[in-house]
Amino acid sequence: GMTIAQGAYTFGYNATTGVPTGITAPTGGVNLGYIWQGPLLKEEAWSGALTGRVTHTFNSDLKPSAQTVNGASSIAFTYSKSK
Repeated sequence: GMTIAQGAYTFGYNATTGVPTGITAPTGGVNLGYIWQGPLLKEEAWSGALTGRVTHTFNSDLKPSAQTVNGASSIAFTYSKSK
């Protein structure tokens, strides 16, 4: 963890995979949670003083194909074919 004047931040990790699961802020702060699909970061979610969610979608090549913000605003990614 890490301690600042407002209190302590704690960092969570999955004991099996070692990937981060979240950061918990001192009281009144913003918490951040991660959801993984295997090695891919599927979602980030903020809670506390600020809330929101970004969801990541991947194509069959495991490249990012879209990001969705708060379940509504979606941004699509496209890729050019390599020569």
